[in-house]
Amino acid sequence: MWEPDYTFYKNEYRGQAPEAVFSEQLRGAVAHVDWMIGFNEVVEATSTAYKRAVCAVVEAFAVYGTGPIGGFSIGSFSHSSYVGVGSKSGKDIATEGATAELATSGLLFAGVR
Repeated sequence: MWEPDYTFYKNEYRGQAPEAVFSEQLRGAVAHVDWMIGFNEVVEATSTAYKRAVCAVVEAFAVYGTGPIGGFSIGSFSHSSYVGVGSKSGKDIATEGATAELATSGLLFAGVR
């Protein structure tokens, strides 16, 4: 119900991903933010923070994917490289972006996982 649309992503969030990429990443981004907020309910007053958090995750997933950044596999050998972002994965970067958007909203889950 509170998912951002592409117009919000481009005009309000100022996202850079093309519409096809936005659409491809949206479902996973919503699931990630829903995991972050846990049982907290999005209401009108927190909807903009929620939408912006989803957009932050879409942006991170579009640029970095959801796994380790860089690397390659040849047969059973694989090598991961985290060039330019320390030792963070795409999910780490997405979580940081969403946390920044949700920080003052009261939506961040504060329970035990």
